[in-house]
Amino acid sequence: MRRNGDKLGFMVFPMSKTKMQFGIYFTDLVKRWNIIGDFNEILYSFEKSGGIQRDKKHMKAFRETLEECQLTDIGFSGVWFTWEMVYLLETNIRERLDRGVANEKWSKLFPLSILQHLPYSTSDHCPLLLNTKKSILSKGNRKFHFKACWTMEEDLEIVIRDSWEANEGTLLEKLEKL
Repeated sequence: MRRNGDKLGFMVFPMSKTKMQFGIYFTDLVKRWNIIGDFNEILYSFEKSGGIQRDKKHMKAFRETLEECQLTDIGFSGVWFTWEMVYLLETNIRERLDRGVANEKWSKLFPLSILQHLPYSTSDHCPLLLNTKKSILSKGNRKFHFKACWTMEEDLEIVIRDSWEANEGTLLEKLEKL
């Protein structure tokens, strides 16, 4: 971790012996934090498609590090996977390596923020765009964004089913209401 004037830079090695020290030191400094970028790790195995499976210990260590630092995923809109390695279509590997995380104070300050995963261009990572606008979006213009932590909720399937059944219309009309 390195301090330079107003800026604070750090690098996390979740499997290192200093992980706990990092978490404690970091949380002492926290006020309003939002960190966006390539974390080079996934939280859960469903955030990867193709290739060999990620080590579960690394994913668990990443989740624990975020928890110790009181940071949660802020969700997103756009494409699911943020990194792609394409040699051949049959061996395509895609992962959600890039994300935004924030602490509760930041999330309360920007409750309507939306992190967008933009279409790929020249990089193997898709660009991320954080919109922190404070104006309330009208319901018709609201974008659906997904938070990975929702999959851990026991009643997720019931909530989705109830919401789906409450809306009438064609498949396309129901999807537009998301």
